[in-house]
Amino acid sequence: MELRVAIDPASLKRFRSHPVLKSLILGNPRNRVETGTLADGRSFRLVRSAYFLGSGAWQAEMVIVHGGAENGPEICHADFRLIEGPAGPLCTLLQAMSETAPFALAPPGRNPLAGAPPPFLKSPAATLHREMSGREAFATIAAASTAHLIANHECLRHAGAPEAIHQMRVALRRLRSAMSMFKEMLEGPDTEALRGELRWLQQTLGAARDWDVLLADTVAPLRETLGSLAGYERLCALIDERRQEARSKALEELATPRLPKLMLRLSFWIDGAGHGNAHAGRQVPELARAILEKRYRRVRKEMGRFTELSVEGRHQCRIDIKKLRYAADFFSGLYPAKRGQRLLPLLASLQDRLGALNDVAVARDKLEALVLRDGSAELAWAAGQLIGWHAGRSGRLLEQVLTDWAAVEKIPAFWRDLT
Repeated sequence: MELRVAIDPASLKRFRSHPVLKSLILGNPRNRVETGTLADGRSFRLVRSAYFLGSGAWQAEMVIVHGGAENGPEICHADFRLIEGPAGPLCTLLQAMSETAPFALAPPGRNPLAGAPPPFLKSPAATLHREMSGREAFATIAAASTAHLIANHECLRHAGAPEAIHQMRVALRRLRSAMSMFKEMLEGPDTEALRGELRWLQQTLGAARDWDVLLADTVAPLRETLGSLAGYERLCALIDERRQEARSKALEELATPRLPKLMLRLSFWIDGAGHGNAHAGRQVPELARAILEKRYRRVRKEMGRFTELSVEGRHQCRIDIKKLRYAADFFSGLYPAKRGQRLLPLLASLQDRLGALNDVAVARDKLEALVLRDGSAELAWAAGQLIGWHAGRSGRLLEQVLTDWAAVEKIPAFWRDLT
């Protein structure tokens, strides 16, 4: 069990002197100073202080690193490695410390001198193999999703790009989908409490992301077509104002100790998830076959009456297609690559088209609320033209959804052959 926490340099003294941490330090720290020159000619200096922590049945190592490169930002983080014993006491320690010495989880393998992270990162692959147990498979998927979440939170903290928020939501959706897939072996009060916290984070990020999507995907692309309308620029300004408000509120929420506590809890929970459960020992091919079949049957039932579904029903259908896509992606290493190369792009296309239909429904609600609040006839006219244009496009999207699904049905259910 290894993890890294990024510490505000101004909080390092409080971090080091936390009374619970001090009570668990075993012996004196081992200090080392590293100096050198980077490829761009700048000199750097890092101080590493290694400590052993423990009490009774557990022991861990903590390495605090601080310093930096010439004319660069100050580096400050602590790496933790559980050496022996249960992980719970270390998790409790870090959660307690987050209240008085703020920190954020960070990717453990990243070189602190490598500069700022990219604006965002896409989800990494979670490679499964046939000899894995259900518990091992879930741990692999969940760890990859958590690493994706932590990495994009670091991107968001450094660059603030809207795409980082989207990628955090993708990581959460993949994680929650995996928890749903393996729910028989994850049942328990700890899991339910964690689900509640993950829903909080999803809603916090979603409130900001919805306004990003409205402006970037619904309104801005029509500037050339509708930009000359009286009220269009006013509408864009109001949406951007709400977008900034929602973003500021989300960032305030993410800056509280609640997020690092959740990420810590999640990281430590994965380590023991499913332990001792009767379903945890089932082999991956057996699980994959059952999961993919169940999700495929559900989507096929919904798509069989797709034209009769309400807006809410189509939204649920999209969610179920997304779950099928994630399951096919998670288990892709178990079946011939050509099968997945045919299925996954079609499911992604279905998901995107249904997502576009849902964006129109969300946009209608948000635009109507803006018009009611503003009361301007010009704004109402511009909003009506936007909604009308996208409503016209919806008919074509519906046709494309049915075409994509017909192509999916032609692909043999290859997961039935997994052994």
